[in-house]
Amino acid sequence: MCYVPRMSVGVDADAVVRDADAAAVDRARPSGKVWLWAALGLALVGLAVTCWTRWLLSPQATAVDPGPDPYSFGWVIRLTEAISLSVFAGLLWFTLLRPACRQRTVTLDGKLFLGGLFASVLDVLCQMFNPTWAMNAHSLNLGTWAGQFPGFAAPQADRWAWSLGWCMPAYIWLGVGAAIVGCAYLNVLRRRFPHLPSVALYTLVLLTFMAAFGCLATVWNRTGVYTYVSSPSALTLWAGTTHRLPLTELLFISSYCVMFTWLRDGRDANGRCAVDRDVDALSASPGVKTLLSTLAVCGWAGFTTLAAYQIPNDWVAMTGGMDSIPVLPSYQQGSIYCGQPGKPLCPNQYLSRLKHGHNGGG
Repeated sequence: MCYVPRMSVGVDADAVVRDADAAAVDRARPSGKVWLWAALGLALVGLAVTCWTRWLLSPQATAVDPGPDPYSFGWVIRLTEAISLSVFAGLLWFTLLRPACRQRTVTLDGKLFLGGLFASVLDVLCQMFNPTWAMNAHSLNLGTWAGQFPGFAAPQADRWAWSLGWCMPAYIWLGVGAAIVGCAYLNVLRRRFPHLPSVALYTLVLLTFMAAFGCLATVWNRTGVYTYVSSPSALTLWAGTTHRLPLTELLFISSYCVMFTWLRDGRDANGRCAVDRDVDALSASPGVKTLLSTLAVCGWAGFTTLAAYQIPNDWVAMTGGMDSIPVLPSYQQGSIYCGQPGKPLCPNQYLSRLKHGHNGGG
């Protein structure tokens, strides 16, 4: 009767020893995830550099013609560009240049800045299959690099009046800028509600971002800085107008902000985060480690842009009905090859006809 328990204890003890040994090996073995994220970051940087270089050296890098329709809110565009570029310059100095000069290093905030910058090359995917946004050609623009983007499907997307003055900087201030604000907000919430779970805290941050961006987008839409097209009317405020506001857009852009916030919020005392934390276990020089870490964060920025914004936005754009694309003024029609008077149906409109049993057509 005593023998069996001793055998049981012995077997259990052996299992505990084996589990402890396995845990020790797992702790000693690097996960290798920094290499995965760095590979994604290298692909993103390579895509951005090649697309932008070929675009700027091509005849396509010219401003989009705004057409004959009058536009009375040019001052809103200029003010938007001035503020956006000022925030961009401030974040460039405080997150990247100043630490590089004073500390001879690239901080996590600097890496997030670079990640947002290179991730902006993916913004043309909003026009990949179906028009999603329409930009105002009165903005500072040179069209887009859609013609140089590998496998780009939609025609005429190089005539999207992508604003160099506010759209590109938006990837920075909605990335690292929102992460800085979001982390400060999380710290306030943690002090105010010490027993609230992290999921609830991040939900509050997400809802706050949605409310803030909703106010900003409403001002821009109603003054014609840009407009949204191709969204389901049931999920869109002021559907059928040129100042329509899809609620899904608020969710997607705020999710982009929250994913940057999450990465920054999880940093340790050495500035390492979820995607580069095992880089210090590598036998490499400090310069190589910094490069791998920076590329890894860029990889996260690219993944965030695709997963939180571009892919869901493209999917939602394809679900809009026949009335999802309003008639736009000439200064917003640059890239709109469909859905306007005298032009063929857009892909989402054609699919809507097929879904309801009608023949497609122009």
